[in-house]
Amino acid sequence: GESAEDPRYVPDYKTQYLSRIRELTDDHSRAELREEIATIQDEIGAWREEFDVAGRDELEASLTDEDLTGDEVRRRNRVLRRWKRNEETKTLLRHALDLYDDLADLETESSATSPA
Repeated sequence: GESAEDPRYVPDYKTQYLSRIRELTDDHSRAELREEIATIQDEIGAWREEFDVAGRDELEASLTDEDLTGDEVRRRNRVLRRWKRNEETKTLLRHALDLYDDLADLETESSATSPA
């Protein structure tokens, strides 16, 4: 029988991650990727102001504040999940921009070494 450790059934997270980066560079221009990073930064900045925190860890620590209502705690939990996703997305976007730069460097090197 098939064991739970059979490599055919283990997701290859590295391949999935690299595929997502490749999709970003295939589907979006550099300018679009930069704009998405700016949008994420704006959203995170708004949360920092709204909750008067420096970062996600500080927001998470505030969940146990005794003066918060249940609704306020739930709102903070929703924001924490979105904040984490935004940070992960921002990392992917940065990697996609790096890939653009690496590919541009390769094209430059290739054209410099190719006979005319």
